[in-house]
Amino acid sequence: NAAFHSMGDNGYSPAKLIILGYHDLTTGRKSSERARMDWFLTDYERESGIYKTYFEKLTVYWVEGFPAKILTEPPYDNPLDLPADSFNNPFRLGGIYVTEILEKDAQDEFARGLINAYLTPKTFHSEILGDLTYNSRRESFEGECDWLGNKISLLIYSKPDSKEFAETLGNMERLWLGRERWDRELREFAAKDMTVSANEWLADYNYDAEEKLPPITEEAFAKRIVLSGILTYGGTEFTAYFDDGGMNDAHAIFFGHTVTVDADLEKGCESADLMG
Repeated sequence: NAAFHSMGDNGYSPAKLIILGYHDLTTGRKSSERARMDWFLTDYERESGIYKTYFEKLTVYWVEGFPAKILTEPPYDNPLDLPADSFNNPFRLGGIYVTEILEKDAQDEFARGLINAYLTPKTFHSEILGDLTYNSRRESFEGECDWLGNKISLLIYSKPDSKEFAETLGNMERLWLGRERWDRELREFAAKDMTVSANEWLADYNYDAEEKLPPITEEAFAKRIVLSGILTYGGTEFTAYFDDGGMNDAHAIFFGHTVTVDADLEKGCESADLMG
């Protein structure tokens, strides 16, 4: 669905959609980069919301418009004061500024191929990790992989045809081959970093509780948290996600919040936090 983006000349935000790519019928250029399509709205379109009905998902349209241009200076809405090159990325440069919708359900073999590829599941098999399925919507490989006898989720944010995928996959396989060491280090790091905080939470609980619970030791913390998943955006960095030990009638350390540990295959564990 269309959504608002950055401010335009009329003081309002243009609408935007994410596209799978496009075929420029004027130049013949074909782009398979997922990118952004923008168009400005009239007051009526903005106030009525009718613009949200202009485009349907997974449908080929013939539109008139302009491709994104390489920026020589930052755009006017640049709150972080980033240089122009920061905006000249494949996502923005693969975009279109639309001036008119000409035809719905247009016949274009290339565009239809992008949709078919998007809808077709892609599976990659690793002898170490098992089967990983590509999620087109999230642009990630996902799977359930064995970690010391337990199935945990693995999420690799990478496109199947990207240069980084093979390297990232190799790093994750290296992590799995050393999982006995990493399981111990991740748990011990989380416990050392967060046990004081855990006991502060416990003190709040004990304040009104009829049956007081004893303080949590680092050893108990490390044993009770349960690894549920690992995520990586590439390179050697990854994040491990732990449930906080609230099972078998045991008191959850952080009342159901997830414990995360950020780590690097080369540098080791770096930080621990709570989420959720």
